Amino acid sequence: MVESTSECSEQVFARLYANLLAQKIARSNPRIQEVFELWRGLDSKELTSKLMQNKELKSILIEETPWLQQAKSETEQKKRIALLFDFNKMASEKEAALNKLKELQLPNGGWAWYKGMRDNRYMTQYIIEGFGHLKQLGIDLSSEPGMESLLRNGLSYLDNRIIEDYDWLTKHNKDLSKNHLNPTQIHYLYTRSLFLNIDPPANSTAIDYYLKQAEKYWVGRNLYIKGMQALALSRINPTSKVPQEIVTSLRDNALQTEQMGMYWKENQAGYYWHESPIETQAMMVEVFHEIAKDKIAVEELRIWLLKEKQTQMWSNSKATALACYALLIDNVKTLTTGSSISIKVGSQNLKPTDIEAGTGYFKEVWSKSEVKPELGVIEINKPSDGIAWGAAYWQYYDDLDQITSADVEEFSVSKTIFKVVVTEDGETMIPVDTSGIEVGDKIRIRLHIESKRNLEFVHVKDMRSSGFEPINVISKYKYQDGLGYYESTKDASTNFFMDRVNKGVYVFEYDLRATVSGNFSNGVCTMQCLYAPEFSSHSKGKRLNIKN
Repeated sequence: MVESTSECSEQVFARLYANLLAQKIARSNPRIQEVFELWRGLDSKELTSKLMQNKELKSILIEETPWLQQAKSETEQKKRIALLFDFNKMASEKEAALNKLKELQLPNGGWAWYKGMRDNRYMTQYIIEGFGHLKQLGIDLSSEPGMESLLRNGLSYLDNRIIEDYDWLTKHNKDLSKNHLNPTQIHYLYTRSLFLNIDPPANSTAIDYYLKQAEKYWVGRNLYIKGMQALALSRINPTSKVPQEIVTSLRDNALQTEQMGMYWKENQAGYYWHESPIETQAMMVEVFHEIAKDKIAVEELRIWLLKEKQTQMWSNSKATALACYALLIDNVKTLTTGSSISIKVGSQNLKPTDIEAGTGYFKEVWSKSEVKPELGVIEINKPSDGIAWGAAYWQYYDDLDQITSADVEEFSVSKTIFKVVVTEDGETMIPVDTSGIEVGDKIRIRLHIESKRNLEFVHVKDMRSSGFEPINVISKYKYQDGLGYYESTKDASTNFFMDRVNKGVYVFEYDLRATVSGNFSNGVCTMQCLYAPEFSSHSKGKRLNIKN
């Protein structure tokens, strides 16, 4: 965030926000500063992208994927994060970003997206909201020259826009008892509630009207907007019962698992600013912290945020900013380093010597001669609070047609083989188990993927029998069944690379031609999240008989 070169107002604010959070984090615990001092002198795995780590576990080298540049980019980000936590650099960057933000503010108090554009209401609300979040985290900017006038002018601009909305309704003789509340106005109420110390305009009829609308019309709104309504009402009108009603509704519709924490099925990405899963979950953390005052629920909500980060790379500055805010609300102690985890594998107590600074990550490997049944019993003792995760892998060799299917909780993949027969009604697919295969037959491979989590950097490798040849030999980007992927055909397999796989079920197909007779092993189809290689699934092996 802090190294963005964009000069749009949102990115300038992101640079300021990141620097101020860095100061807050670095000063919250001396140990954190020590870790980054150590990182500054390292060029090792601590600073390596998740995409480049654990290569021996991955079914394909990162150099052979379309994501080499992302991996290099993330490695560079991790190398530079140590430089971010330099107090002199932070002070300089903060001053530069704040001055740029003042320069971009228009005479009417609003901000345009880019310099030269007209004022943008949403962008202004987002920036003022961000300053409110910093204030909530205890980051005081009141001593900064011109800060008070910047905030007052911005809030005055937003107050004038909400008054214009109300005046338009009265001018056009609209029935004021009906629902005239849109997400932008709810965003205004939420943003305004963060600055109750700055008085609204003398004529607050418009604000009062939209507050009453927020109390009356909240059923049917999406999660993000409901959260904003609840927080705005609880702050501006503490006697309102609606915030508790909204919290009850949210709690009743939430899902909860030990693995993923507390979340909502309907929290899916959409086209609008209030349809973003990470921002929505961050809003839910704020709601349950401030209104419900439920510490257990807040921690369960944070688990979901961290688990999403486990399998995805956050490249969106707005989502990252709000996620950091949600993780830090009354929770800076989460960043402290607790006592180490003790792990016992069989009768052996692990005593790792090569532990990553700051993260505590380490890896132990047993060779073939050391692997015994007792290693299947793993005992873990974690005396400190917070979240930790790890994985155990068992790698072995076997004949491909003897391999049974293996799924992880997060996703599964299966493969079905059909023979394509042309009839009067067009192409018909017949399972090869019931029809057999002859040389010259057209074969269709159907891959069925079911994912229970949102994943990024997913690789699917489908091994191919040597009795088949691919019909499509040109590598290219495709879109099928709601899934975009890059298809790459190799000598013995077809590879699919997917930037993102959202939670759901997907079916896609590709064609082969039977060219050689004989009895063949067809191999397995493997699916793996390269960002978190511990998540790997494969289909079962199969033998095929191709007749002459």
